[in-house]
Amino acid sequence: MSVKVSVVVSVQDPDHVSDECVHTLLGQSLPVDEHEVVFVVAGTSVPAAFDARVATWPHVSVVCAPDALRRTGLAHARGQYVYFVDAEDRLAGEAAARMYDHAVANDADVLVGRLAGRGADVPAPVFKCNRERADVLHHGLLSALGARMLFRREFLEDIGLPVEYREPLADEMFALHALLRSKVVSVLADYTCCHVGERPEPGYEPPALSAGIRRVLDVVDACTEAGLERDRLYAHWLASELLPRLGGDLYHRAPPNQRGWLLAETAALLRECFRAELDEFLPAHLRLRSALARHDRLTDLALLAEAERDAQVCAQLDEVRWDEGVLVLDLSAELVYADGAPLGFRRYGERVALEPPLRIAGIGPELLDVTDAIEHTRLEVFIRNRETREAFALPVMFRVLRHEHEGAVRVWTAGQARLDVGSAAQGHRLDAGVWDVYVTVDCCGRPATTELGAHRSAQAERGCVGTLADYPRRLVAPFWTAEGGLAVAVQPESFARTVALASASAEVARQDGHLFVAMPVPYVPPSGGPPVDLVLRQAGGSRVVSVPAVIEPGVPGRLPGQLVAKVPARLLPSSYGLSPGGWTGALRVDGVETPLECGIEVTLTGRAYIRPAPATRPVRSRAAALAHRAARRVPVVRLLYGAAHSGYRRYVPPPDPPT
Repeated sequence: MSVKVSVVVSVQDPDHVSDECVHTLLGQSLPVDEHEVVFVVAGTSVPAAFDARVATWPHVSVVCAPDALRRTGLAHARGQYVYFVDAEDRLAGEAAARMYDHAVANDADVLVGRLAGRGADVPAPVFKCNRERADVLHHGLLSALGARMLFRREFLEDIGLPVEYREPLADEMFALHALLRSKVVSVLADYTCCHVGERPEPGYEPPALSAGIRRVLDVVDACTEAGLERDRLYAHWLASELLPRLGGDLYHRAPPNQRGWLLAETAALLRECFRAELDEFLPAHLRLRSALARHDRLTDLALLAEAERDAQVCAQLDEVRWDEGVLVLDLSAELVYADGAPLGFRRYGERVALEPPLRIAGIGPELLDVTDAIEHTRLEVFIRNRETREAFALPVMFRVLRHEHEGAVRVWTAGQARLDVGSAAQGHRLDAGVWDVYVTVDCCGRPATTELGAHRSAQAERGCVGTLADYPRRLVAPFWTAEGGLAVAVQPESFARTVALASASAEVARQDGHLFVAMPVPYVPPSGGPPVDLVLRQAGGSRVVSVPAVIEPGVPGRLPGQLVAKVPARLLPSSYGLSPGGWTGALRVDGVETPLECGIEVTLTGRAYIRPAPATRPVRSRAAALAHRAARRVPVVRLLYGAAHSGYRRYVPPPDPPT
């Protein structure tokens, strides 16, 4: 049979190709005679160890190339369609088969399959739903530019690969060239095809980045006619690649001594390649940066970048509750600056303009008008798997609110998100695992994302309780993370694991020579749960304290239960009890220990604190440090200290061995 799909893998270092990557490539559901894997190794020869590792499979070939790895892989590919990945990536088991079937059904030249992992931590607009024929501009294809797409091989051979690997914006230029030349582009959004692996981003100097943008614009000019489509493509690159270098993360990640150079280089490129008429496609805060750059006001740009630094979402979680097996989240959110001040707007006449965080001479309100943009403010809530990094948007109903006082306008959103584990994954069931909850606010073209739950009401705190949901029934347990965010555990592997995930919200109190440790239990089964021991181990030592814990039941779906343990406390090390220092925690059930997300620190005065795991020994206070220094340097104090230490070693019993 003819080969349907060729997977071309670019390998920069054969020694760092993970077994997981190889197994996912070789474990595709397509028969081995219907797909092939082509490893392209950078260099002039293939290491014998790597060749022996993968070349034993009949549908695997290994070639080498000094550069242009993807071009070389395409030349050796025999499949009807070609999919490009890097050695850090992982393919889902049915990825090749599903993408091929969807592409053939729609006669697509290019198919964009759902991605997870690096660069895809936030759900891209293009993956809202499956599309038979997608438009580059209207359906958000520009939000997923990259080489990880399925291409018809004959189509690629006709248009050619326009760039060499490892150049600035090389993948984006390659994908844009293919999308603009293709007749049909399809989107497969309901199945995660590729998990993009972590890899260090290459560092490029501003001139190299500018050269990359110029090459991208050459592709736009070659593939489009002058008009609205070309202008919108130019505006996209202006907003996504150029203007962020004048005040976004790219600017602040640059070394301080290079920021002036970055501003000057970027402003010069803007004036050279982007007409002033394109600014009408930009949001207000980017129109301001563009106007300053066009007039070479670099000092004002630098001041504005510092004033706008770390703009973020401030989200308030008002209520968490269950509604017939669906987790309901009531929330409100707005954009704020780093100092907590909300994003400001001001009325002028009948219209509203953005109010920058600092006064800039010569900028009128007309340039910063956001009257219509305010009405298009968006509130989005999504979940992301901790292990696979898959992200899915939740259905949200929201409204845009505003408050005016003496000409100042404040804008925020309020809404409700619903998490149904039976359909949250693009209409499919969520996989088992831990899913963190995030909120995104896009106000006037300025999006920002944060974890949901750091600011929450007492009602939301009480409503964080697990229940059995979906069909067949699965345990779904929301809990608060160590960072204060909301997360949801779907079908946790054990009762102890369920409690351990929520243990970051544990509390400890001292009374009558004991420490009482209490932690929430999101779901207590009708049986009351298995017998549980709380095990505490001294950080950096060998002492172990184990005590039985009591499970207090709650009300499933309404009130969480509680685990309580009574631990003896001692000011000096002893065979039984917690002494000053750091202690890591675990739950022991049926002889199996499950680590907790928290530990306990006991100070020299006997006070106890909950700390994120692993707990560490507390740093000496200034008084303790001075006493220790005196014990070493003052003769009389040193003598008394030595006598006390000898007595302690002689009369205090040694600790029990670890169990």
